[in-house]
Amino acid sequence: MQRIQYSDGISIGGRPASLWSVGEDGKELSAYRYAFSARKLALSILGWPLGSSSEVELPVEGLLQVEEPAVMSRAVVLVHGLLCSRLDMAHIAEDLCRRGFSVLAPEMDDSVSHETELQCEYVGLWHALACKKGHGNVETTRSWSTLVTSSMLGDHALQLVLRSLSALVQEEGIVPGGFVGSLLAREDAEERRLQVLQEAISWLRARGANEVGLVGHSRGGVTISQLEGCFCRVNIAGFQPPQVDPEDIFRANALGPMLIICGSEDEVCTRPPLSMKYVQETVQRLRPEAESFYPSGVTHFNLLNPKVVETWRTT
Repeated sequence: MQRIQYSDGISIGGRPASLWSVGEDGKELSAYRYAFSARKLALSILGWPLGSSSEVELPVEGLLQVEEPAVMSRAVVLVHGLLCSRLDMAHIAEDLCRRGFSVLAPEMDDSVSHETELQCEYVGLWHALACKKGHGNVETTRSWSTLVTSSMLGDHALQLVLRSLSALVQEEGIVPGGFVGSLLAREDAEERRLQVLQEAISWLRARGANEVGLVGHSRGGVTISQLEGCFCRVNIAGFQPPQVDPEDIFRANALGPMLIICGSEDEVCTRPPLSMKYVQETVQRLRPEAESFYPSGVTHFNLLNPKVVETWRTT
């Protein structure tokens, strides 16, 4: 009987990638392991290099670890979001394997799993406020920093942070590009993501994959919606603020069937400066042929691996 095989010894874009496939050989895998850089997270959000890097373990059962599983004829690339990890959708990868797919999840430059600093696109919210207000309003920035830090404690705090960000966007004129940043840096970062995604696709095809599908969450949804070519695509909550031209997200040369998913309670995509109305109108205008699903009560992180989400609160 074939079982799910797993390897994290593969390199895509110069960093580790996770591969799931099916087979009979290998040793029992007790846990997924990946690096979690609290320092990078704090630096990217707050502008302060707080914390350190640690290894996170996510317990699993029934998987076999091998050096490199064989690639099936049908494969999927999973693309994580900003400041997330390649294991965010591990549960989806496992389910796809049971349905006969090999699944590859590369690690992007903006992953929380390595110490490489994000470029000027993410200068830290404290610095963004300081730039907006000269030397900065100290009380405002302290309050904002406290809110952002508390977001690691749970969904309620996260929603409070995002509502505060919305107020700052409207009152202070701060425009997020990811979190906060310039248009040029956003474009450079998106181009780098596309390069890594293309390398992942080429890696799979070189090992026997005839058909490759793309699944992306949040910024990963943006990435899979931008890649030129004909692919089956699933965009999970992959939208940018209205200040970013939506035609640069849903690009005309990105062909193939698409499923677009956005929960009604998505804290990122259905709250100011975005809204569910904006999301639905964008889909109808630019991807009228796509299937869309707007599940009631679903948040931005509900579709991610629950074990990963829990580490955000405990690491």
